[in-house]
Amino acid sequence: KVQPLIGPSSILLGLMASGLNGQGFTFNGYLPIDKKERIKKLRDLDSLVSRSGFTQIFMETPYRNQHLFDDILKSCNAKHKLCVAVDITLETEQIKTLAVAEWKAEKIDLHKRPCMFLLGQWTILGFNLLVYKSANIQKVNITDAAIETGKVILYQSEK
Repeated sequence: KVQPLIGPSSILLGLMASGLNGQGFTFNGYLPIDKKERIKKLRDLDSLVSRSGFTQIFMETPYRNQHLFDDILKSCNAKHKLCVAVDITLETEQIKTLAVAEWKAEKIDLHKRPCMFLLGQWTILGFNLLVYKSANIQKVNITDAAIETGKVILYQSEK
């Protein structure tokens, strides 16, 4: 008898913390070891993000993380978002989402650390927001919001 155990899933925890599309995503597992095949697969996944909006989730063995990270920065759309979720549930946990271009200025040590990579676009939301102005409360209709580097950017409807 096979019985699933209750506990954290680094795939879902990374997705939840990333700010990327959680309604449509694909877990791709390990990418090819061969560099040429890996870069081709990364370009295919990057193209899927553009066409479908689905978040692409993948991982690597801890001793090859840095190579995969470097290949992502060289191969993927600079505007797409990359979440690096490392050491999930450990004291050393780091989960950060930036544009691929922004990652090029960041220093992160991924060597021999368990890591999930998530490639996608910011989640777009539709909702109403109560805006507090002095003592007055105003209802503002918001058609879209995007999460940008820890801030929520709101776009007011034309109505």
